[in-house]
Amino acid sequence: MQEQYTLGFSKSIASEIIQKYEPIEEVKQAHQMSFEGFRRYMDSSECLLFDNKYDHVYQDMTHPLTDYFISSSHNTYLISDQLWGPSDLWGYISALVKGCRCLEIDCWDGSQNEPIVYHGYTFTSKLLFKTVIQAIHKYAFIASEYPVVLSLENHCSPSQQEVMADTLLATFGDALLSYTLDNFSDRLPSPEALKFKILVRNKKIGTLHETLERKGSDKHGQVEEFEEEEEIEQEEDGSGAQEPEPVGDFQDDSAKEEQSKRVVRIPLFRKKKIKISMALSDLVIYTKVEKFKSFHHSNLYQQFNESNSIGESQARKLTKLAAREFILHTRKFITRVYPKATRADSSNFNPQEFWNVGCQMAFNPRWNETFTFVIQVPELALVRFVAENQGLIAGNEFLGQYTLPVLCMNRGYRRVPLFSKMDFRVEDSVGKTTHWKVFQRRFYKVYNRLDYDKAIRTYEILVPLPGIEFGPLALEAQSPNHWTIRNPEGNLRIASDGQEDARAF
Repeated sequence: MQEQYTLGFSKSIASEIIQKYEPIEEVKQAHQMSFEGFRRYMDSSECLLFDNKYDHVYQDMTHPLTDYFISSSHNTYLISDQLWGPSDLWGYISALVKGCRCLEIDCWDGSQNEPIVYHGYTFTSKLLFKTVIQAIHKYAFIASEYPVVLSLENHCSPSQQEVMADTLLATFGDALLSYTLDNFSDRLPSPEALKFKILVRNKKIGTLHETLERKGSDKHGQVEEFEEEEEIEQEEDGSGAQEPEPVGDFQDDSAKEEQSKRVVRIPLFRKKKIKISMALSDLVIYTKVEKFKSFHHSNLYQQFNESNSIGESQARKLTKLAAREFILHTRKFITRVYPKATRADSSNFNPQEFWNVGCQMAFNPRWNETFTFVIQVPELALVRFVAENQGLIAGNEFLGQYTLPVLCMNRGYRRVPLFSKMDFRVEDSVGKTTHWKVFQRRFYKVYNRLDYDKAIRTYEILVPLPGIEFGPLALEAQSPNHWTIRNPEGNLRIASDGQEDARAF
């Protein structure tokens, strides 16, 4: 009880554990446990590091969609690089099986009036749109019952857009959200209200009210053409006009004064004509794509069901120059951040800086970097364990990894299952399963003349892995909400890998 930090254990429970895991009959009859029995117990689900009470969604899922981080993907169909690699259905299947809730589909005109999916103007291979939709339909709700957003990058002609609309309706049926939910005609619904629903994210003709008025009518052959402003790329130092970025009520006087001294480049735009099929447009309900111009423009004109896509570089500038306005924006509108075009090797940006300003769709984690970081909000923090075989010549050999929220960690002697970089379970062979002892120290410390119980928390994790020596890991708090991961001997690699936080679906 003391070692496992568990209350309620009794001799009868101990006897049940012995009966369940002890393989030697004589030892079992003596109500004892051999080393092999103890090893089997440690390898069981009862001793997992992850607390099983968190293996289901336990958070409140009745808030509007804007209140949640959404597990998202970019160019989901590509499973290698962005220029030459293959397009494969496995990209969609693996993303959905891992719980991803936003998939990107780049649609182009194909032969025989069949839309295709590929990375346009590159040498990547092509998939039929209908086979992509069929695969998504099969795997959409295996890992999660919460809604799936299909983010369409639509380059198709109106006639093939109608084919896309027919395919979506025929494949998903009632699961495809093509109408507003009751009580949600003027505000975004919650993940709870959208369970088992497919949402189409695309450009849209007119308003949501106009769409509802057309409900039930035949829209085939109806095409609307409208002009959209497309941003013209400029040099980083920018020679265009500049103006002070509008500030909101969120800032105090000193912040406004500082902001007024700062200037933000006005982006230059050019007109571009776009043709949209009415049949496809009317399938877009709560996730209409709207071109982002400025926070001021969005605050004045953007509707509740309109979302923005912002490039990584532009979003990073906005987080530095107008973070407060960015936060106000993401409180009202779903915002997606996508990787910059130079990431041809399919590398990903660190989503943390965009999560910090509330971007809901920024889940593109980097898997190949390890760094020290500070945990500002323990409730949203995750810890990633990486086991490596230290090599003197060829470098360290990756053995496995495991990630979980800090608050979901069981204390005591626990087993950490290892997974490959592709999220497959690593076989429990010698040197491939780690066992950890996790314990917590609690004591008082004075902060601003107030006593905080549990203000300082230290998790030390010891790793007796055969053939590998690891030092202890400490997770400390310098204040009630300022935590640091410390690894004195530098052997245990700890990284932030961008997985879902406590309020994510």
